Amino acid sequence: MREFQAKKKMRRVLYSTGSLLALLALIGLMTQATWHVYQKEEESKQNKIEAEKQLADLEARQSVLNNTINDLQTPEGQDQAIRDKFQVAKPGEQVVVIVSATTSVAASTSDASALQKIWNGVVGIFENKKK
Repeated sequence: MREFQAKKKMRRVLYSTGSLLALLALIGLMTQATWHVYQKEEESKQNKIEAEKQLADLEARQSVLNNTINDLQTPEGQDQAIRDKFQVAKPGEQVVVIVSATTSVAASTSDASALQKIWNGVVGIFENKKK
C-alpha cells in the first residue's frame, strides 16, 4: 500500500503546475539554443560560399599574373611591355600618337551651342518688342 501511495505522490509532483512550467522553460531554453546554432550554421554556409568565390577570383588572377610573368620572361614580351608602357620605338621606327576626334568635336559643339544660346537670346529680345 505504501508503494501505491509513493507512486501517487510522485505523480502529483511530476504533474504539478510548477514542474510543468519548469519543463516548459527547459524546452524553451533548448529551442533557443538550437535556433542560435542553426543561425550560426547558415552564416557559416554563406561565409563558405563567399570564401569559395574569393578563392576562384584569386585563382583566376594568379593565372593571369602567371601568364604575364611568362610573357615578360621572353624578349618579345619584354619589348611589347616597354612599348605599351612608355610609348617608345626602336631605332629606325617612329611613334605615332593618335588623338581621338571626339574631344575636338565636343569642344566645337559646346562653343556652337553657347553661341546659339546667345543668338537665340538676342533674337528673343527683339521678337518680344515686335509683339
